[in-house]
Amino acid sequence: MNKVSLLCRANGQVANEFLSDAGELIRLWTAESQNGASAGGLPMPSAILPDIRPSADVEDILYRQNILREFCADDMLLAELNGLFRRFDDCRDEWLKQKRNRRQAASNQPLSNYGELARLQCRNMAGLLKRALLLLREVRQRLGSPESDGLKQLAEAVGHLTENGSFSDLMSLCGRLEYRAPNQPTDLHVWLDSLGRIVRAELCDHSQIKIVERDPEPKGWLARLGESVTEFIDKSRTAKTESMNAATPCERVRQGSVGLYEQFTSQPYSSLTDLLTDLAGKLFDCFAGIADELTFYSSAFKYCHILVERGLPLTYPTFGENTIIESLCDPYRSLTPTEYVGTLSIVPFDFTVDAKSGALVYGDAGSGKTTFLRALASAQLIAQSGLPIPAKRAELRVYRQLFIEFTEAEDTLTEEYGAGRFEQEAHRICDIIDRLEPGGLVILDEPFQSTDPTE
Repeated sequence: MNKVSLLCRANGQVANEFLSDAGELIRLWTAESQNGASAGGLPMPSAILPDIRPSADVEDILYRQNILREFCADDMLLAELNGLFRRFDDCRDEWLKQKRNRRQAASNQPLSNYGELARLQCRNMAGLLKRALLLLREVRQRLGSPESDGLKQLAEAVGHLTENGSFSDLMSLCGRLEYRAPNQPTDLHVWLDSLGRIVRAELCDHSQIKIVERDPEPKGWLARLGESVTEFIDKSRTAKTESMNAATPCERVRQGSVGLYEQFTSQPYSSLTDLLTDLAGKLFDCFAGIADELTFYSSAFKYCHILVERGLPLTYPTFGENTIIESLCDPYRSLTPTEYVGTLSIVPFDFTVDAKSGALVYGDAGSGKTTFLRALASAQLIAQSGLPIPAKRAELRVYRQLFIEFTEAEDTLTEEYGAGRFEQEAHRICDIIDRLEPGGLVILDEPFQSTDPTE
């Protein structure tokens, strides 16, 4: 099964093509949030910026936009899917634990418990797989008929597993194994070749075996499953009852080793556990990342909800060759908690630049140059993550690279290069130049301001 993703439109595509060096912007936001009102900073709601996951693929960005629109139209859908896939991830954690402990548990068991351990492991794995399948069936029922391509893809993948006959068969098998009584009697059914060597062995329930005929070629009996035990008696078996009861079923090869009897009574269950483990692994590999990706959409939903509460404009950008923004509000100030709104003014601005040029922002000290650049950088990151931005209209260019250098955010850094502030900044800008590719976006805030302006 291909991996299903709500962040990438192509099955199995999980790598993010977008290369970003926006650490300075994140540190700036975080530093101001930690300082709080007492230091003049403005706290920002947590779990918003850290979940930004930009992409350089326009189709992926539009893919996310449509999913977010659908979640915003039905907020209960997002909450319910979150709960279901969190429980699904709990099943995955339990599956990993069972896999990790299985061999160790087997090696530490006394020989007398070897077969019972195999039955217990099979029962536990069957119950685990059954719970995971039931959760996916609930997901399919809750999705209904989605409109966005991403939720359609999820619904199709889950429906492929839960809406066919094999799903019912697998659920029935898991149910029988999960609720099998530990002391339920079991027959050992062995096939021998002409030399008396064992070629096959199975465990069969007494309640489901009937001897129907004798086969002279393989020395043994053929059993048919699902028939009554009342016709189980056979003359030849009755004649040999005393000698069979007196004989040991099989003897261990040497003291301390697992004998043939332990192998025969555990191997069918062990093989079945391997099969169930493999099926569960494929299931978890396919859907394991959904819970984490839903966290992204939960943060995006909170972000949208805050902007709507503030009465700010909200628009999903389109993408082209140029950058044209009308009435953009600073996302950081827009997300400031309500108690600080009274001391805060949000001034929207317009910005236009074509694909072949750049922009130089200048003005007096304290005129808002850093806030302006921060708002542009934030809007670019947010838009390329598939989220709307606080603006009336926006057409943006998609960048594969985004480098941001906010000098003020570096005051608290350690001496990374073993040098002073000026030399550290020179090293960082050299790194940007070395890594920059054609078409990348670079945002610099007052570079080399520690130098003497007259020089």
